[in-house]
Amino acid sequence: MKRELLTPQSILRCRLVDKSTKAGVDNAIVEIQPKWIRKHVFSSTDYISRFVNRTCEFRGNPFLKRCCEIRASGETDHRMSMEILHRYGHELQRFILEMCFSFHPEPIKEGLIRALHFLPNVQCLEILIPEHDPEYDVIWSNFKFYAHFPTLVHLKELNVQYTDGEFLDFLPPPGSFVVPLLRAYERQLTKLTVGIFAFYDMWEPFHFINLTSLKLVFDRRPGTEKEHKYRVRKVLVMILQIECPKLEYLEMCGPGFLFTHQTFSVMDKFRRTLVQLHLENISVGDYKEDIYQMHPIFFQRFSKLTRLTLSGKDIGRRELLHFFRVMFVNLQELRFQFDEGLPIGEDDLPDEDAKSVYFSVFPQLKRVILLGREDDEESGGEKEIVFIR
Repeated sequence: MKRELLTPQSILRCRLVDKSTKAGVDNAIVEIQPKWIRKHVFSSTDYISRFVNRTCEFRGNPFLKRCCEIRASGETDHRMSMEILHRYGHELQRFILEMCFSFHPEPIKEGLIRALHFLPNVQCLEILIPEHDPEYDVIWSNFKFYAHFPTLVHLKELNVQYTDGEFLDFLPPPGSFVVPLLRAYERQLTKLTVGIFAFYDMWEPFHFINLTSLKLVFDRRPGTEKEHKYRVRKVLVMILQIECPKLEYLEMCGPGFLFTHQTFSVMDKFRRTLVQLHLENISVGDYKEDIYQMHPIFFQRFSKLTRLTLSGKDIGRRELLHFFRVMFVNLQELRFQFDEGLPIGEDDLPDEDAKSVYFSVFPQLKRVILLGREDDEESGGEKEIVFIR
């Protein structure tokens, strides 16, 4: 169903035609998630209480988009939000849960498992794991997740990350929640977003046999640049052990992203199946010597790769073009993604020399695309500038 046809009037009319038409419209709503349909975010005791007790008016189906977001900041919030899932969980296909209601791991574990038991039809799951107070660091370090997650046969997309913050001081060990969660659903996932430190202490490789999309978020832990580089290298070596025989999309991003020869190794592992590659902010900088000393065996052809997305900051940078020229021989589309919320200015546009270099380096290249926000802040839309060969 076309996006422009999903107007309030058309949806109301179509959902009243018959059951099959109603089902088709509802599926389109879930897929497109139109912004004009309100998304309920349960993040306060008062709002959750009014919803559960029906003390305020909620017109129509509150979960028409089959999506629900719960951000529980206290035990009361979390307990009452479970009542929402008890009533409506079987309708949900997309669910976001932020668990910031306890500094102890045991209540969070019980809350997570209980929430998942109410979601038999969920297809997309996003779990935000909180930081914890340093006072409980020993408890978290010694905590072991001995429990079974419920069977979620429809689950295909999983996003597991820590709460927002560039420098996260007191994160739960990955083995506390992230690793058991990945183990439970690794063979059925098709799309995964996860922080790379989930693989830091991996004792056994993951087998994502049906995974087609993988987004690796590089968090930045406290410490010196040297310590950060060591941790990232160790994690990337661990990632080389995971199995993703069907992977078509790979994205590496985040404030701690480093471009080293281990990054090349991770890319090379999936080169036979990759169709799209997204690299955020290629910072060669201090690592030029490290990359230029790489063995030529790393520069193999990515025969299926047709789209490469880089950061808008990398426009005009040519240090890696001679590597990419050898690797991405069938590249058809080169994208530059600007930071979210920033418009594309005149100074950001590549000059004629830069554009000619891109088209000459990649013989199959058809388009160079710049992606950013519209200059008009009120519109909030996405701006796309396309240069064609």
